[in-house]
Amino acid sequence: MKGIFGLLSLVAALAIIAWLTMSGMKNYTGDKGKNIMGAKQRTERVAVKADLSILNAFVVQFRAMHPGEPVTMEALKAAGLQLPECPPGGRFVLENGRIVYKGPEN
Repeated sequence: MKGIFGLLSLVAALAIIAWLTMSGMKNYTGDKGKNIMGAKQRTERVAVKADLSILNAFVVQFRAMHPGEPVTMEALKAAGLQLPECPPGGRFVLENGRIVYKGPEN
């Protein structure tokens, strides 16, 4: 009899822990994981901004070291520029002498 009550109390404790865990997860996942996806998108935006700062600093350095040469992606790559990996669907392009990010919608 003592063993059954011990087993039932263990099952009850596990059920309470599972319920607390699942109810607490709502705070992190929100409505169908919306908050987690928002965090991923914010992280990607921060990474793209950091990459753009570094890439455009490289463009400024290229202009200082190669005065009078036109700034093209081919010239930048020949000088050692390595484009970082973009978030899915995006790409870095050269426009008006600056590197900009074109997202999936552009």
